[in-house]
Amino acid sequence: MKKFALLIALIFSIFTINLFSQNCSPYTINMYDSFGDGWNGNDLTFTDSTGNIFFSTTLSSGSSGTDSVCLPSGCYAVACDGGLWQYEVSWDLVDSTGAIVLSGGAPYTGSFGTCIFGCTDPNALNYNPLAHINIGFCNYGCILSDTTESFENGPGITWVPDPNNTVDWTNQTGGTSSFATGPSSAFDGSYYMYTETSGGSNSEAIMYVPCIDPTQWTQLSLVFAYHMYGATMGTLSIDVSSDSGTTWIEEWTLSGDQGDQWYEGVVDLSSYSNDISVRIQAETGTSFTSDMAVDFLQFMEMPSFGCTNPLANNYDSTAVIDDGSCLFNFGCTNPLADNYDSTAVIDDGSCIFSNCTQLTLNMYDSFGDGWNGNDFVMTSSNGVVFFSTTLASGSIGSDSICVPFDCYSITCNGGSWQGEVSWDLVDTNGIVLFSGGAPFSDSLCLPVILGCTDSLADNYDSTATIDDGSCYFSNCTQLTLNMYDSWGDGWNGNDFIMTSSNGTNFLTTTIVNGSFATTSFCAPADCYTITCNGGFWQGEVSWDLIDSNGTVLLSGGAPYSDSICLPAIIGCSDPNADNYDSSATVDDGSCFYGCIENDTTESFEFGQGVTWMLDPNNTVDWTNQTGGTPSFNTGPSGAFDGSYYMYTEASFGGSNSEAIMYVPCIDPSQWTQLSLVFAYHMYGTAMGTLSIDVSPDSGTTWIEEWTLSGDQGDQWNEAIVDLSSYTSEISVRVQAETGTSFTSDICIDLLRFMEAPTIGCTDPNAVNFDPVAYYDDGSCFYGCIDSDTSFSFESGPGITWIMDPNNDIDWTNRSGGTPSPQTGPYSAYDGSFYMYTEASGNGNGYPNKEAIMYVECIDPTQWTELGLSFFYNMYGSSMGTLSVDVSTDSGTTWIEEWTLSGNQGTQWYETYVDLSAYTSNISVRFQGITGTGFRSDMAVDLVQFIEMPAFGCTDPFADNYDSTATIDDGSCVYIGCTDPFSLNYCSYCNVNDSLSCLYYACKTVGYTEDFESNNFAIVGWTYTYGSEAGVTLNNSNAISDTVSLQFEGGTNSGWGSSNTESQAFSNTEHISSASLCLDLTNNSLNDTITLSFETDMFSSSGFQPYSWIRVKVDGNVISDSYGNTAYNNTNLPYTFGGNTVLSYDLSSYAGSSHYITFESVNRYGSSSNNPTTVNYVWIDNVNISLPLIGGCTDSTALNFNPAAQVDDGSCYYDIFGCTDSTALNYNPLATADDGSCIYPIYGCTDPLALNYSSTANVDDGSCVYCSYGCTDSLAFNYDSLATCDDGSCIPFVYGCMDSTAINYYPGANTDDGSCVYTGCTDSTALNYNPLASIDDSSCIYPIYGCTDSTAQNYDPLANTDDGSCIAGIFGCTDSTALNYYSGATFDDGSCIYAGCTDPLALNYDSLAALDDGSCIYCVYGCMDSLALNYDSTATCDDGSCQYSSNCTSPKPDGLYVYDLIDTRVKIGWNNMNDSSCMVWKYFVRYREVGTGQWTTKSAGVGNGLCNFGLNTTSKQLLNLNPSTNYEFKMKAFYCNGTSSNYSTPVQFTTKDPCPDMTNLSATTFNGNQSKVRFDWDTTGSYVFARILLRVDTTNATWLTAGGFGVYYPTLFVNKFGLQPGESYRAQGRTFCDSNITAYRSPTWTAPIFWTQPGSSRLIGGVSIKDLSVYPNPSRDIFNINFISDEIQDLQIRIINVLGNIIYAEDKQQFVGEFVKQVDLDKYGKGIYFLEIETERGIINKKLILH
Repeated sequence: MKKFALLIALIFSIFTINLFSQNCSPYTINMYDSFGDGWNGNDLTFTDSTGNIFFSTTLSSGSSGTDSVCLPSGCYAVACDGGLWQYEVSWDLVDSTGAIVLSGGAPYTGSFGTCIFGCTDPNALNYNPLAHINIGFCNYGCILSDTTESFENGPGITWVPDPNNTVDWTNQTGGTSSFATGPSSAFDGSYYMYTETSGGSNSEAIMYVPCIDPTQWTQLSLVFAYHMYGATMGTLSIDVSSDSGTTWIEEWTLSGDQGDQWYEGVVDLSSYSNDISVRIQAETGTSFTSDMAVDFLQFMEMPSFGCTNPLANNYDSTAVIDDGSCLFNFGCTNPLADNYDSTAVIDDGSCIFSNCTQLTLNMYDSFGDGWNGNDFVMTSSNGVVFFSTTLASGSIGSDSICVPFDCYSITCNGGSWQGEVSWDLVDTNGIVLFSGGAPFSDSLCLPVILGCTDSLADNYDSTATIDDGSCYFSNCTQLTLNMYDSWGDGWNGNDFIMTSSNGTNFLTTTIVNGSFATTSFCAPADCYTITCNGGFWQGEVSWDLIDSNGTVLLSGGAPYSDSICLPAIIGCSDPNADNYDSSATVDDGSCFYGCIENDTTESFEFGQGVTWMLDPNNTVDWTNQTGGTPSFNTGPSGAFDGSYYMYTEASFGGSNSEAIMYVPCIDPSQWTQLSLVFAYHMYGTAMGTLSIDVSPDSGTTWIEEWTLSGDQGDQWNEAIVDLSSYTSEISVRVQAETGTSFTSDICIDLLRFMEAPTIGCTDPNAVNFDPVAYYDDGSCFYGCIDSDTSFSFESGPGITWIMDPNNDIDWTNRSGGTPSPQTGPYSAYDGSFYMYTEASGNGNGYPNKEAIMYVECIDPTQWTELGLSFFYNMYGSSMGTLSVDVSTDSGTTWIEEWTLSGNQGTQWYETYVDLSAYTSNISVRFQGITGTGFRSDMAVDLVQFIEMPAFGCTDPFADNYDSTATIDDGSCVYIGCTDPFSLNYCSYCNVNDSLSCLYYACKTVGYTEDFESNNFAIVGWTYTYGSEAGVTLNNSNAISDTVSLQFEGGTNSGWGSSNTESQAFSNTEHISSASLCLDLTNNSLNDTITLSFETDMFSSSGFQPYSWIRVKVDGNVISDSYGNTAYNNTNLPYTFGGNTVLSYDLSSYAGSSHYITFESVNRYGSSSNNPTTVNYVWIDNVNISLPLIGGCTDSTALNFNPAAQVDDGSCYYDIFGCTDSTALNYNPLATADDGSCIYPIYGCTDPLALNYSSTANVDDGSCVYCSYGCTDSLAFNYDSLATCDDGSCIPFVYGCMDSTAINYYPGANTDDGSCVYTGCTDSTALNYNPLASIDDSSCIYPIYGCTDSTAQNYDPLANTDDGSCIAGIFGCTDSTALNYYSGATFDDGSCIYAGCTDPLALNYDSLAALDDGSCIYCVYGCMDSLALNYDSTATCDDGSCQYSSNCTSPKPDGLYVYDLIDTRVKIGWNNMNDSSCMVWKYFVRYREVGTGQWTTKSAGVGNGLCNFGLNTTSKQLLNLNPSTNYEFKMKAFYCNGTSSNYSTPVQFTTKDPCPDMTNLSATTFNGNQSKVRFDWDTTGSYVFARILLRVDTTNATWLTAGGFGVYYPTLFVNKFGLQPGESYRAQGRTFCDSNITAYRSPTWTAPIFWTQPGSSRLIGGVSIKDLSVYPNPSRDIFNINFISDEIQDLQIRIINVLGNIIYAEDKQQFVGEFVKQVDLDKYGKGIYFLEIETERGIINKKLILH
C-alpha cells in the first residue's frame, strides 16, 4: 500500500535528519506514578561508560509524564532510585518506532546499549579492561590467611551475591526499614548485611566465598555474628561445597526468633582438606518480621571457648568465645546496705537497710499507653543505680521502695512521647517530695526534713530539705492574680513566677485549661522578680496583679519580665507631674501636669504621653499601636504621622463600648483663636462614632463640639475643632463609641492645640490656590477642559475627575483583576490601571449602590463636534447599570446621554458619546449603580474628550463602502452566494444572492466513485477547508488504485483538545470537508439504501487522536452500521497497512435530494514542514447502492443458503456431547451424542472414612468415621461410644481420694476405702470424731458451771451448764439514777433520771424523765470579740456581728456550667468569701437569650454566721427547654449589708432531647425456652438503651437485659435464664449520657407482654447446655462454647490424667453464652479432661491433644 511507502519515507527522513544533526538515537521516556503525586524524589539516570551521568529525569508531580533523550551509541548503566514510595513508580523507554526497549520501576539497576559484560575490578584475577558492566563474578583466588569482613565498605570483594537470589543481602547502617524485626545497629563498626523481607515470604538470599584453602590453617573455622529477631523469623544456615558449588553440605543452621540481640556463631571447618566454597544462606519467614542480619565474618583458627568475663570466678583469659560457663558470687552489692558484700558481683536482691525511708512512686501517662521507653531512675551517691522502674502500659501505676539514707540523683528520660509522662514521689505521710515529667533531672537527700524553707518567713527552718507549706509571714501584702487566655485553652506551658530577692521561687502558677483562673496569696515584704514565659501561643496570655484595694500593681502578658517591691506605695511616680511622689513604687494614674498654655503636639510615638489621660471608667481603652490593627477590614495600615497612633480595639468589650482620653486643663486665653487639629481614621462596615467634647467645669458636664459616625473609608482624614469661644480653663476629651461588630476600630493621630489654621485651597495647580491656607477645604478649582484630553488613570483619578461626596461607594483606582471572582476586568485596557466600583458586601457594595465621578467643567465650543470616547467592562452575573450624564447647570440637574445595563462578558468595549449638541460649559459624570449581588464590579478606562469621529463601513471591498468614515460601525454589506454546497460559495458574504449560485449535478443510487480522474470538476464534489487544513485528490498516498481523497491538517496553530469528537471538531480552522449531492427522489422508504466507502488514516502520534472522520447528511452527523458517529486514528478498526470499510444506512432519506458531506479534522499536515508531525485521512471507493442478499454461505452448516450473496454470520452447526438425561454429564444443548456420558456409582467418597470407595463418584452418605477414645473396657476411662482407640486409656489407680485424710493420694482415680483420719478419739470429749483412728490431742472436755450471763453465779469459763445458776436480781444498777437499787445484780433498763427536759435549752438531756429546773437558754448576740458589736453577755451567736470592712462588694466571677443536659444544668462560680468580704447569700438570674424576662432564684443563703460566710459555689437549674440558648448571671449579698452588681452573663445551650425508643418487641425461641430477644427502633442517636423486665405479677423484681445498658447503634439484646412457661412484661428507655442518667428519653416505653414457651423447669435439671468443644482432637487450640440459662457461679478447669489442673477460670454470677479459646500447645500430647463445675454438679468432656 502507498501508506507503507509513506511510513518508510518518514522513518528514513527521521533517521537521516538525526544521523546528520546529532549522531544519536532518540528515545521517549514514559513515566507513571500509581498514586498520582509524582516520583517523590526518585530519579531515572543514564550513566555512560566513563562514569558520568549523561541524562537524568523524574516525574515531579501527577500520575504520568514524558521526557525525551537522544542517546549516542555506547553502553549506559540505568538506575531508578533515591526517593520514597518506590512501589508507585514505573517507566518505559520507547524508541522512535514506538517499541518499548526497556521498562522498570524503582529501585532499578540495569544496563542499556552496546555493553560488554565482565569483571571490572582491576584487583581480580579475571579483570576485563574492556568490560562496561560488572557481572559480579570477579575471581580473586583462594583465601589463604585470616580474613575479616565487617562490611563497612559494602559487601566487599570476599563475599559474592548469588545471581539466582530471590532477594539479595543488603548493606545497611542503623535499623532496618521494618519495625519489630532486624537489629538497630551493627555488631561491629557501623554497617552489616541483612535480608529485607518486606517483599515476600520464603525468599532465598545467598552470599558466598568461591574458594578457601583449609590447609593454610591448623583448624579452620568461620566465626560470625548473627541477629535473628522477628515473630515470623525464617532460617539461617552455613553451607560448604567441595565441588565449586555443585553440591552443598549444611554445617550450621538456626531457625526462629532469637530475640533482639546479636549472637556469635562458630562453624568448625577443620574436617575439610581441599579447596572449599562457603555460603551463608537465609530463607525468610512467612511475613515481613523476619529480617535476619550477619556481621563481622572471620575465617580464622578455631577459637578457644570459656568464660570471658573478668568479674567471674572462673574467668579464662585465653578464651575467645564465651560459652556461658561463667560463675559469679551473688550477694548484696549496694554499699549502703547493712549486709553489703564487697565480693559479690551480681546483686541477688538480699540487701537489708535498717535506716530507710518508705516511698511510693505514682506514675501517670496522659495517653494511656505507658511510658514508651522512659525510665524513672534513682542513683546513689556512689554512682550505683539503686532503683529503676517504668510504666509498662496503661495510664497509671505505682511502685513502693524503702530508700536508704543517702543523696540520690533522680532522672526520668530515655523514651518517646515525653509530654505524656508525669509522676510524683510520696512519703508515708502523703507528702509529695518530688514530682515531674520527662525529661527530668534533680537530686534528693534522705531522710527528708520537713519545714519552712523560705528565708523570708517568720518560721524559716534552715535545716529543712522539703518545704511542707507551713511558712507564715506576719508582714505580707494580700494580692490577687487574675489570669486570662483569649483562646480558652489555658496558657499552653507559660507560667507566672514570682522569685524572692534570695532567689527562692515564691509562687508559680498557670491556667491549665479554660479562659480564666485566679489565685490569692499574701506576699511577704520583699523585692520580687516577676516573669511570665515558657510556653506557646503567648499572644493569648494576659494577667493582672491586684492588691486588696483593687489597685492593679502590675499587668502584662507573655513573655514578661519585671520586678516589684512590696508593700507597694501607691502614688504618682512621674517626676514631670505636678503631684510627683518620690516614695511611690506603683503609679496609680493620679499624675497631674497642670494647664496647657502654648502650642502642644502629641503624635503618640512614646505611648499616650503625659498630656492625654485615659478615663478610668472606660469600657475599652485607647491603645498605642504601630502598623495595622489586629482585626481585618478595619483600622489603618500605619500611622498618619511617625510610626505610632492611638486606637480603640473593637474586638473586645462588646458593641457600643466607650473609650475616652482627655486633657484635664487647657487655658484658651493663651491663644488668639484656639483650635484642636487632629487626624482620624474610621474604616469598617460596623463603624461607630467619634466626638470631641469640651467641659468648662472640670469634667462635670460636657459639650459636644465635633462628631462623626459611620465608615469613612480606608484613609486618614484631618479635622479642625474651633475652641475660640472658650475664654476660661477647659477640659477636652476625645470620645469613641465602637459599633456593632469588630470592624469598628477608631484611630487618631497628631493631636495639636494651636492657633486656628487658615482654610482654603492648598493645591498650587488649582486656579484658586491660596498660598496662606494651612488646611485644604476641598474648594480647589482647576478650570474648564478646552482641548483633547485623555485619562488612563495610571496615577489615580487625578485632579480632573472628582468623587461625588454623596456617593454610596467611590470609584476605585485598580491594577490587575478586582478582588471578587467572576466579575470585573482581569487587567486594564490601556496601561496598568483603571477605575472601577467594588460591589462586595451586602448592604455596603450592593444592591443599588451609587458611585459617581465627574469632570467639573468642559468647554464644548473648543471642538467642532465634541465627543466622549471610553472603554468599559461590565462583567458579572448580577451586573447593574453604567451611564454617562451631562449637566449644564454645574451639577444641579443631569441629562442622561448614554446608558447600559447587565452582564456584557469579560472583554473591554469601546463606545462614543456625542456631546456636539452642547454649546456652553458642561459637567460630565460617570454614574455606576451596582446590581443585586457582589458580581457587579464595573470599570472604565482610557476616557477621552475628542472630536466626534465619523462612523460607517471602512472596507473598500464592501458593497456599501463609505470613504468618509473614520470608525467602522460594522455596517458593511457583502453580496454573494452563501450556500456552502455551491461551486461559487462566498464564505464572507452576509447577503445571499441565490440566483448566482452554481452546483454540480446530483448523484443517484448506484453511484460509485474511485477518484481516479484526479479532478474535482470531473468527480463533481465541492470541498471546503480551514486555514489550518487541506483537502486534495492525492496520487502519492492513495489507499486504493492510484488516487484517493485526502484530508490533512496544518500547523499546531489554534489546536486545542481532541480527546472527544466534540473537542476535536471544535478546532474549526483544522476542519476540511468534501460534499456531493445525492438525488433520492426516485427511491421509496421501503428501499434499503447503503453508503459505503474505504478509509484509512495515518498519524505520526499513533497514541493521540489527532485525525478524525465523520459523515453528515444536510449538515447533521449520522451514525454508521456500528452505531458510531466518528472515528479517529486510535479507534479505527483496521490492521496496520489495511483499509477499513464503513457503511451507513440512508434509507430514511429516500424521496428527496440531500447533501452528503465527508468531514475530517486533523492536527498536522504537510504545511508543518516536518515529516515527523503529519496527520492524514483518506477516502476511496465510495459506493451508494441497494444491499446484497444475506444468509449462511457455508455448505457444511445446517442452515446453508445457496442463494445468499453475503454471509450474514447466521450459520449454525451440530453440538456434540452427552445427550442422555440420566447421565451425570448430560448436556441439554447437545444435538449429537459423542459417547461421553458418565453414569453414577454410589458409595462413600471421603478418603478419610473407614469405608471409603475409590470407584464411587456420587456420595450416598454411607461414610463411617472413627470416634476416638479409649476402647479398653477394663480401663478407668473406657468410652463405650469410641470406635477407634486413640491410646488414651488410663488404668484404675486405687487409693484414698479424700483430701482431708492423712493418706490422701492425689494420683488415685478410684477410692478404695483406705482413708485414715486424725482427730479426737475419746468418746467422752465434746468434739469426739468417730471417723478418726489416730488421736491428735485435740479433745475438748466439759467444764461444768453456770453458763447464764444474767445469773448471779455466772461462770465465764464453763462450757457445760450444770444447772447451778442462781437467778439474777433485776433493777436499776446506775447509782446516778433516781431509782437506783443497790441489791440488783442485772440492770433491766428501768433507770429514771432527772435533768433539763426542754429540747430548746442548751443543756437539754434526752435521758431525763423529770425536769429538775436546770435548763439553760441562749442569750443571743454577737459573740465575736473582734466585731464592732461584740456582746460579752451573749451565749449564742445570732450572726449579727458587724465588722469594719474594706469589702468592695465584688461581682461573682468564674461563672461556668457543667452536667449540662436537655432540661437542666449545674452552674458554678468562684467562692467570693475573703478576709474583708463574707457572703451572706447569692441570687442567680437566667433567661432564654433574646427574651426580656429574667427568672430570679436564690443560689444559697447562709446561716447568718458572717464570721464564716456562705461557701456555696454551685446550683442546679431545672425545667429548662431543650435545644435552647440561655444566659445567666450572679449577684452576691455581703454580710456588711452591701451587694454586688450582677455579673456579666454567661451563655449556654441546652442539649437536644434524648430520642425516644420505639417499636419495642420481644421474640422467644422454642429451641431455647429460657431465652428472649428484644428489638427496638429509635428516632435518633443516643449513648445506651436500658431494657427492664419482670414476671408479670405485682411486686415482682425488675431485671435488666444487657447489664448496665446496650450501647448505640446496637438495637437488640438477648436475655437468658427466664422461666419456661412464665408470663413477663418489659419496658425500655434510651439514655444520652453514661455519667448523667437524668439525660434520657422523656418516658419509658409502654409495657410489652409475652409468655416464654414450654413449662417451668424442674429442680435438678441440667445447669448448662449446648456444650461444644472444637476442634477435638486438636494440635493446640480448643474452642469451648456453652450456654448458661440461669445466673450461677461456674468453675471451668482443664486437668491432665494425673489430676493436675493446668487451666482454671471462675465465673461469678454468670448467665449467657460462654466462648473461650484455650491454647494447650505447650503441653504434651495425650488425654485431658474439661470439667465445668456448676451448682448442680460437674460436667466432663475429654480433650485429645495431638
